[in-house]
Amino acid sequence: TTRISDTGAKQYNIGYEHRFSKRTNIGIGYAKIDNKANAALAWNGMPSNQTGGPTTANTTLFGSDVSTFFVSMTHRF
Repeated sequence: TTRISDTGAKQYNIGYEHRFSKRTNIGIGYAKIDNKANAALAWNGMPSNQTGGPTTANTTLFGSDVSTFFVSMTHRF
C-alpha cells in the first residue's frame, strides 16, 4: 500500500457586503487556497493552469497556492 502525504489545503476568505436598498446588495472580497505539496485544489471557473503551454485545463499545479479578488452584486426582483 502506498500512502501519499501532504494532500490537504487551507482556504481563507474575507469580504464585505453593503446593502444599498431593500433589494440590492454589493460586496467585495479576497479568497486564497494554500495547497500542501501534493494537493491541487482550486475553485470552479479558474483560468487555465500556470504552465504557460497550450493546455486549457483549469486545475492548478500541485503545491501551488491560488487566490482571487471578487466583486458581487445581488438584486432581488
